[in-house]
Amino acid sequence: MFKKFLLLSAAWLLCLLPLRAQFYIGVHGGVTLPTGYYGDSRMSDNEWMMTEGHQLRAGAGTGFSGGVDFSYSMPFLNDLSVLFSVDFLQSGPNKDVRNYYNGTFAKRYENYDDYEMILPKYRNIPILLGLRYSYPLGTFYDLYGEAQMGVNIRQLTAWQLSFASGEFKTDDGVLPSYTYKETYAYEDRVTLAFHLGAGIMIRDIVSVGAGVHLLGKAPLSWDNTVTTSYNTPGGKHEGSATDHRDYTDMNPTMVFINLGFHINPFKNYTRRVQEN
Repeated sequence: MFKKFLLLSAAWLLCLLPLRAQFYIGVHGGVTLPTGYYGDSRMSDNEWMMTEGHQLRAGAGTGFSGGVDFSYSMPFLNDLSVLFSVDFLQSGPNKDVRNYYNGTFAKRYENYDDYEMILPKYRNIPILLGLRYSYPLGTFYDLYGEAQMGVNIRQLTAWQLSFASGEFKTDDGVLPSYTYKETYAYEDRVTLAFHLGAGIMIRDIVSVGAGVHLLGKAPLSWDNTVTTSYNTPGGKHEGSATDHRDYTDMNPTMVFINLGFHINPFKNYTRRVQEN
């Protein structure tokens, strides 16, 4: 599905290149606010990454977004544009999750050396195709609405826990020192995604918009690797084990606020052709 969608989008862009007058390139960025189970954590019950029904409480926090878009105004209806976009969305765990791991969870390891906890970052890359409709409000202002669908590449960076115990001298000698490292390496997922948005376009150059990303539901899977090391008077002993785990569905949904800038890179070229 992902390859077919990319081929279709590439073919669309190639078809538009000769139609330069109505072709616009935009860049945009803004803030994302996770909603529903994606932003919920229930940390009052110490239930981050816990399920309810077929949804995972991901505990995602406020994040940022950035991307590019390509639009083409239809010759038969200039107010209607075909819209293709690629975005990069990232957020970390929300405040409740961070407080839990920086406080309650860390107390479990306060007597160990070199304690470190690395929490995952949530990344989504929606690649979307759809339509944008503009309604003139005045000479320089348009109200627009847009709807797109496509695919989303969902990624999580690794979760890591590591700590060590030092050497303690006793009457019987030196107790073993011990190091521990656990890593969750999450699998990427490709899902069906939707985007709905609206906003104001100023002079066909600046846009201010808001809307919602519905980025698709898919299971959370990862390889759990535990590495341990013992230092004893008799030598060093190391071991590592990995097992695969499948969890319930993660469903990234979020609202967004974006600021964008748009240009027609062929504007001057089009004017010269008309003058000649």
